[in-house]
Amino acid sequence: MKPKTLSATAITAFENCPAYFKAVFLDKVTMSSDDKSAANLGSAIHLAFEEWVRNVYLEKREGPALERLLSIFQFFFDSLFGHGEDERYNEGVKIVTDWFNRTDLSKIEVISVEEKKQFLVHTPLGSVPISYIFDRLDRVPNNVPGQVHYRVVDYKSQRWGYNPDYVRKMIQARIYALAVQLEHKDENPVVEVQMDLLRHQPVSTIFTVEDNRETWRKLQKIVYHVLEHSETEPDRTINPFCRYCPIATTCPELLDNKASGGIQTVGTDIPLAVKMVHHLDNQLKGIESLREQVQKVLLEYAETEELMEWDEDGFAVKVSVSQRRAVDSERLSHIIGPDLMRKYGRVGVTALDTMIKEGELTTEQAVSAKALLNRNFGQPVVKVDRKTPFEGEPE
Repeated sequence: MKPKTLSATAITAFENCPAYFKAVFLDKVTMSSDDKSAANLGSAIHLAFEEWVRNVYLEKREGPALERLLSIFQFFFDSLFGHGEDERYNEGVKIVTDWFNRTDLSKIEVISVEEKKQFLVHTPLGSVPISYIFDRLDRVPNNVPGQVHYRVVDYKSQRWGYNPDYVRKMIQARIYALAVQLEHKDENPVVEVQMDLLRHQPVSTIFTVEDNRETWRKLQKIVYHVLEHSETEPDRTINPFCRYCPIATTCPELLDNKASGGIQTVGTDIPLAVKMVHHLDNQLKGIESLREQVQKVLLEYAETEELMEWDEDGFAVKVSVSQRRAVDSERLSHIIGPDLMRKYGRVGVTALDTMIKEGELTTEQAVSAKALLNRNFGQPVVKVDRKTPFEGEPE
């Protein structure tokens, strides 16, 4: 069965396990209903932001008042939860209030909110639309002539935090960036994707034209594989999300993995996983303590015998000591003067190397500054490698 459309969630599902993708996104097998209160809280917040931003910044029907935003949130919260969810409600009020206090859209042009769109990805086996929804699309002020800065904002209410590198790897973020590039290709756009982490702070990254080309090529490969397997029995892949799979009880791969004592023996038994992590952590602490004691024995032996490396019963033993260049920053500041200090701020070895390379120091300053350089030595460590059967044999 050919998919009518693909989303970032569907693509991630296919990459994790084609059989799961088919069951959920093509066959529409219903998943088990766990507690949905966290997801419902996120939905209430999303809906409140959508309504409020549309009223204030798109249609300009009212001013940016926190009381109004909270009343909209309460309306959507009550429609999803009813009454009696005081803890969740208070949690939502704090998230909404914090977001309002740290978000200033007065100098931003909001272009759209909660807009669902598609673009086609073509392959030799056919074309499939990629669907996406911008929580918010902004046009950000940019002083570069002939260049427009677009920012896609996606609200995230989960407790996990991200960093920019993680955002760059998210297929969702990459689809957003490609979509803006395709829609505004004549404007030479700067494309920023921001994950607005509602329990933390926004995290943004910029996608270049080459980044978007890479995303396009990746999507072509994924769509090709989806179409290639659409009429065949899908592969089944063991992955960390098997416990959420609606066909887990009949999956032969999962059942075989459990029967043989594989990782999914733990993967579907959370209490067992908790006990195992606790047990393994204690084992690791014990092993690390023992390793430190044995290292100390070898280091004392090496010091007594004045050895830096030796062979021992088929093993190559080597003592290594890390070295790092260092400079006395306070004394260096008196040599280079206040102007260079203001330019470089807190100066260290890297800044000093740059000053010397760029000719920013006089000969006398350079000589005096280099005299402050020294090497800091780390703690010695012992490294042991097993020798191969051919090492040390005569040619």
